[in-house]
Amino acid sequence: MWNKLKQMITNKRFFIQISITAGIAVIIATMTVSLFVINMSEEVYLDAYKDFNDKIMDQVSDEYYQLHVDVVNVLTLAQDSQSVEDYFTEDNLSSVEEGQIIYKMKEQMSDYGILHQKVSSNLMLVGFNGKKYTPGAGSGTDSAEEILSSDIIQDALSRSDQITYYYSDNGFTGNTKDTDIIMAVKVLRNYSSKKEYGVAIIMMNEKEFASYYESLIDSKINKVYCVDANGKIVSTNNAEYEGTQNNEISNLLVDYENEEQFEADISNSKYAVRVADFPFMEFKLMSMIDESALMAEINFLPPVLIFTLAISILLIGIVVILLRKYFTPLNVIVDHIPEIIEGDFDNQIEVDSSGEIMELADAFNYMLDGLNNYVDNVVKLESEKKLSEIHALQMQINPHFVYNTLTSIKFLMWQNKNEQAIQAMDAFIELLRNTLGSDEEYSTVQSEIDNLKNYVMIQNIRYNDKVSVSYHISEECKELEIVKMLMQPFVENAFFHAFPDQEHATINIFARIKKDYLVIEIIDNGKGIEKEKLQLLLESDHTMKKGLSGLGIKNVNNRIKLLYGDDYGVEVSSILHQGTIITIKLPVLQKKAQ
Repeated sequence: MWNKLKQMITNKRFFIQISITAGIAVIIATMTVSLFVINMSEEVYLDAYKDFNDKIMDQVSDEYYQLHVDVVNVLTLAQDSQSVEDYFTEDNLSSVEEGQIIYKMKEQMSDYGILHQKVSSNLMLVGFNGKKYTPGAGSGTDSAEEILSSDIIQDALSRSDQITYYYSDNGFTGNTKDTDIIMAVKVLRNYSSKKEYGVAIIMMNEKEFASYYESLIDSKINKVYCVDANGKIVSTNNAEYEGTQNNEISNLLVDYENEEQFEADISNSKYAVRVADFPFMEFKLMSMIDESALMAEINFLPPVLIFTLAISILLIGIVVILLRKYFTPLNVIVDHIPEIIEGDFDNQIEVDSSGEIMELADAFNYMLDGLNNYVDNVVKLESEKKLSEIHALQMQINPHFVYNTLTSIKFLMWQNKNEQAIQAMDAFIELLRNTLGSDEEYSTVQSEIDNLKNYVMIQNIRYNDKVSVSYHISEECKELEIVKMLMQPFVENAFFHAFPDQEHATINIFARIKKDYLVIEIIDNGKGIEKEKLQLLLESDHTMKKGLSGLGIKNVNNRIKLLYGDDYGVEVSSILHQGTIITIKLPVLQKKAQ
């Protein structure tokens, strides 16, 4: 077969025939493409506009997520502030004592007047004792009683375990009065007693909130609606719909509940719709492209026709030149193909040419090198993967952790804290069951979070509730499959090393789907890691001597890469005296049915 192919390529008659055939094919192909481009230009342009709009929506989604992270940080700071708690819970304070507390609150909140992309936070703190505090947001016009009795705050109090977002056409402070705002509310409570003592409110001007998309989207062609869980339009570039409930918009979100992209007919116009879900705000952002308005702005058919005709003439000349130039060097490659079929992968080729043929020769040699190493690499990879799986199946609880946990429970019993001791024992039993009770290496995100909560409870017994851990898990992530014991080593590292002398220690855990990845972030406000030490942690086999599993950062990163590939793994960023961010990037895998 190869000798026949060599004879055909080197035959002069075949060369002439293929040149003529190629020339005719180029002419026919070019004419066909020209007709196709003319007929399909509107659709191609619309698809390109949709793709551009998708990128914008992804960018806007990322911006709103960063805004939410800033909101979480500000509200968490208010929650963790002892000064805030004292101001709203201590009675009979003297004017001097109250002034000192207000001064401390002002110092703590001074850096949090501006959120992501310079959005004003307009933070207000309101206590059940009738006091309120507005750092840098202007004096409040409503009394504490009026604020607490409002429908928005009453609804937030009924959902006190989460940060809730609302739309309002009227704020509580002087500079937000009679202004459309997006409001984020968190109920303040004592960590130990769980007693609620007030609310923290962030009031963002709707115009600043809308700036994330208004500067990127043509409002003549593209209408944007940010809709809350009740169907109310909380932000839009279509002013007449702001703060209203539009049945057509609400019905679209219901009819296409699980769709990110779809086509819809509204008021005799066709729209291309893209929906982005913000579960952390309970909002959906809908982008609607008016296809008729878009088509009215384009007129590029004459340039396309002229361009394709010019390309036809140019391609015919190029084909004739390239066929003559490149057919002779191709014979060198054809001569080596039979040897490759017989298994000789060491037969490198040398071609005296340039351009595509030279690239083809280099690719051919590269392929030979790759084939030579392929079997060894596959065997090595499978061996390392098996070792990783065996290590995971054989992983056991660190004895030091068991000794320390049982000692802590024993001290609780000596102190007659039997109920707390029972809770700690239940958490420890559940931790053992999830870690040692199954040979499976994989679990769900929700199961790992539940396991992590048991670990955090046990550690906080040892550290007197020093560390506050918050979980922000998107609903779509909870049943995704991940490797067991993935997040615990990093939370463990924060407990042992991040907060040596820190009064208010916090760890925030986020899980969301970003594009095609499951992204888990573990963020602490600890002392941070020096650049040299961070590099050492990433490159060494350092393990936690007294931790639950003993796994180090490098071990977890290697385990992920062996199981899923080099596109996934662990990234660590840290700023000294400010904190550390652990980012774990994983594939989006649905849990397999049992």
